[in-house]
Amino acid sequence: MMCRPIKLWQGVSAAAIAVSRAADHSPKTPIPVQGFEIKVLSEEKAIELLQTLVARDRPDLRGFENLGGLETAQQICQWLGYLPLGIELVGRYLARKPGTSLETLWQRLQDKKLAANALLQATPV
Repeated sequence: MMCRPIKLWQGVSAAAIAVSRAADHSPKTPIPVQGFEIKVLSEEKAIELLQTLVARDRPDLRGFENLGGLETAQQICQWLGYLPLGIELVGRYLARKPGTSLETLWQRLQDKKLAANALLQATPV
């Protein structure tokens, strides 16, 4: 996947990646956009990706036996819809947070989901 720099102003450019579950990859913007479909992983491949991402920096999570087990890893991957980007983000988060277990991460994801639902259901003032 290529990401072309966008010139913002003299001497300054940036690149952006936008992700969407929508099938229409042609947003109405003046900036040229290239669509790239990323397939959903199987449960086995999702678990393998998560293990690979954390194994180097978190030997305590290798195999997931010590911190929540395979069942929790499966729940996390399922909750993320087996999407590679979500699993990548969670894997890198775990790799950088040595005190975080899979169980703790799972609970945080559930708490965030509840908070997001509360925001969606809030009545504007």
